[in-house]
Amino acid sequence: MKYDFIGRERSCHPVEKMCLVLRCIKRSGYYAWNKQSHGIRWKANELMLMEIRKSYKIGRGAYWSPRIFAEYWVET
Repeated sequence: MKYDFIGRERSCHPVEKMCLVLRCIKRSGYYAWNKQSHGIRWKANELMLMEIRKSYKIGRGAYWSPRIFAEYWVET
């Protein structure tokens, strides 16, 4: 969970600084975690998230979860 946070925020803040502020993980631990391949479930979630974002963009920013859910399941 902490590694996920650092992964999401690394474009805004340096990894080294976040590790210092969080004080609970080492930078080497984050890089080791980041280097490992992600599981099938994680990849499926990323694919679904891409589809949701595409649907959100097509809908001009209107978020309506039943519509997005229906579109996702029709495509898969």
